[in-house]
Amino acid sequence: MSIFSRLLFYTQVLSLDICIGAIGSGAIAATLLCAPMRAIWWVLLPATVWVIYSVDHLLDAKKISFGAVNVRHKFHRDHFTAIAIVTTVVGVSCVASAIWLLPDMVLKAGVIISVLAAFHLGMAFWGKVRIGKEISVAVIYACGVWFGPYLRSECALSAIPALAFVLFVFAALLNLFMSSALEYDLDKKEGLTFATDIISPQTIRHSVTIVSLITALGALALAAFAAYRALPIKQIVALAILFVLCAVPGIILYYEDYFKIKQRYRALAEWAFALGIILIVL
Repeated sequence: MSIFSRLLFYTQVLSLDICIGAIGSGAIAATLLCAPMRAIWWVLLPATVWVIYSVDHLLDAKKISFGAVNVRHKFHRDHFTAIAIVTTVVGVSCVASAIWLLPDMVLKAGVIISVLAAFHLGMAFWGKVRIGKEISVAVIYACGVWFGPYLRSECALSAIPALAFVLFVFAALLNLFMSSALEYDLDKKEGLTFATDIISPQTIRHSVTIVSLITALGALALAAFAAYRALPIKQIVALAILFVLCAVPGIILYYEDYFKIKQRYRALAEWAFALGIILIVL
């Protein structure tokens, strides 16, 4: 592979793209909630997301120690010990840094999210609640990104950020259900199907496409309303990015034949969340 291809491979297989997306998601939440987040939060947010996703992948790799066909699961199986050690070190460092550096209210939020994440990982490893994994991942991810900025908000909570949070949860849900539908064959071979054990992949495709259109239009209307109310340009841009996040899963499924080639959908779906980094630049 070329250097760029190799870099992209490791970024995806180690879920680093999701961590970068978490920074962009955090920027959306902090912008809409007028929250001045401390520098350490911007480090701990992606690091914590990486720990949770890595533990999830390690648990999946442990369950399918033989016959892994998903590239991420195979990579985590082949390098299980090394990744487990790094994950443990990063996880302990995150906890220690949060206790030492974060304000008390944000620390409490971190404890709540950690308990929810532990519950999710336990349910995922058990594997009996088939439709729960996609939903729990989306809710925990959204709460983890938005809870800190909510507690640090310097403006009164209004309908716009509240609706934006709901749309963000939908964007995360749509992204996960879209991936489940496209990766059904891989998950079936590994015995790691969840929602697709109850709802057919085709039904998920149709549902995600329709809901993606509805939520994208909702985000666009919210952005237009924010512009009408003459809100700060950064908040309008944040809502415009939210429109993209809601629209992407539907676009991928509409042009599925193109995006399934070499798993192109992964790059678009994950890196779309990184668009929020624009807000940090602004």
